[in-house]
Amino acid sequence: MAQAFDMDLLAKLTEREIEVLQYISAGLTNTQIARRLHCSVKTVEWHRTSLRRKLGAANRVDLACIAIQAGIGSLASPEAAAAVGPGELTSDEAFRQLAENIDQVFWLTDWTKRELLYVNPAYETVYRRSCQSLYDDRHSWLDQIHPQEKPRVAESFARNAQLGLSVEAEYRIIHADGSTRWIRDRALPIRDEAGNVSRIVGLAEDITEHKRAEEALRVSQFSLDCAPDAVFWVGPDARFVYVNAAATRALGYSRDELLSMTVPDIDPKFPAEAWADHWQEVKQRGSFHLESLHRAKDGRIFPVEITVNYLELAGKAFNCACVREITERRRAVDTPGGS
Repeated sequence: MAQAFDMDLLAKLTEREIEVLQYISAGLTNTQIARRLHCSVKTVEWHRTSLRRKLGAANRVDLACIAIQAGIGSLASPEAAAAVGPGELTSDEAFRQLAENIDQVFWLTDWTKRELLYVNPAYETVYRRSCQSLYDDRHSWLDQIHPQEKPRVAESFARNAQLGLSVEAEYRIIHADGSTRWIRDRALPIRDEAGNVSRIVGLAEDITEHKRAEEALRVSQFSLDCAPDAVFWVGPDARFVYVNAAATRALGYSRDELLSMTVPDIDPKFPAEAWADHWQEVKQRGSFHLESLHRAKDGRIFPVEITVNYLELAGKAFNCACVREITERRRAVDTPGGS
């Protein structure tokens, strides 16, 4: 949704999908849509999935905004919008129910009059300011933006509004208590029959937890990449899904090369036909140690100690294997007098 909506995408939709899209923009539930279209709820769910895929939408709010921008949504006409006062929703009651029961901040501006027509109650939760304060001054939301980011955000939204382009920005806001939250904000122009921008509709959401998760992932990956031992994440099909820098150094392959390979490609003690039994053992035992051999790109074979860890993340199973070369240990044991 960062780019302007491509109207040609509508040509790829079936008549029934367009009907479903219109009802979604009106805030109807799957059950209500099914009743209107005389079909099953499962059929409606299938159409919604198809719409998200074809239109690149993440959720029903994105679908509703696409419908509005494409001119097939349920918002009132510009003439009707001009007749309402601040705080009145310029759509039917169903759309009000949608807007007032989502976590994202939904706002609508009359671009011709430079007037805020509507902002939903989520604004008070996300920005911790009253909706009335925004009706009084539609630019007041900028006051909370972090000083380092405010000029960029203000200029971006103003420039794109003047050009009639959509915009997406991420920025930090500072609450009265000094706490900081991350916001993703999107604005989409709605054009009248003459092609002029008449309204601007927007969505803003708190993405602080997502940002924290991204940062934690970066720290975790940095830690793994800096680890002295080789680390391999392996899927049930024996393919590598992650390898750290130590793994590439030990084997002489690039990261891209290893991610196209499987365990049998580097471990002569685990041929492809033996992998299924090994994976079952990994699942059953969870975590254990074993010794094996690794074959480097130059053909060198060396002994390794492997710590196996079975993990399930986001519904997917992995073997996180930490590998250490034990050539020197083996040599010490094989040397007379060694221990």
